[in-house]
Amino acid sequence: TVAGRTLLEQGRHILAAASNLEAALKSTATGWESEIRIVVDSSIQIENVFALLQKFDETQNSTQVRISRESLSGAWEALAEDRADLVIGASFESTENLRLHADLQTGILGHLECALVVAAKHPLAKLSTPVTSNQLRQHRSISIGDSGRNVPNIHSGVLTGTATLLVPDVASKIAAIAHGLGLGLVPKKLAAPFIKQGVLVEKELAQAANQVTSRYGWRTSNSGKAVAWFVRQLGDAEIQQQILGN
Repeated sequence: TVAGRTLLEQGRHILAAASNLEAALKSTATGWESEIRIVVDSSIQIENVFALLQKFDETQNSTQVRISRESLSGAWEALAEDRADLVIGASFESTENLRLHADLQTGILGHLECALVVAAKHPLAKLSTPVTSNQLRQHRSISIGDSGRNVPNIHSGVLTGTATLLVPDVASKIAAIAHGLGLGLVPKKLAAPFIKQGVLVEKELAQAANQVTSRYGWRTSNSGKAVAWFVRQLGDAEIQQQILGN
């Protein structure tokens, strides 16, 4: 009957939900969080984290993973305001703008080598000598905007004294530069395919820091077995290079 089919269909959903709840309760009782909230900084390609998530699945626990994106101090702010349990790939310098909890722990993920790039049609593209600060100031800079909500905003890759276009992530930054909207510092690994295709041109800088320290962080007060597992993995050199895209 129609009523019987409805009962059968809804009953299956109820049984599945009950089974999932039972598994979650067993997992929590053994120290695994029911959910872990991971913020991946916009400087990291999200797909670089997927292999780590597949490895986490092998632990066969019922912890649900929730991934979100933030930029610069926004990642640390999410951790400080208990909107995240773990941060991957954030800039350590951003913590200077926050009043973080005493239980914040951080580790070095690695270093991102950056390159100054412009579109092939940009005025600086055919310049044979290293680009000076004065030359940079004559052109617009493309930068990643800070997603922090309650702290003074900072921006990634802003070239002092230049007009600036703010974008949400690295992919948008590369696209804007490729369209000739400005110049910017981007991770070399991400820029390499575009440089090879002739879409972007790498320029040598006369004076500039081209290395960014990337970190991961967590709060000890929020740590269960899932957070502890990820922290252990993020300390592994091979996994670090994989996440950084090296």
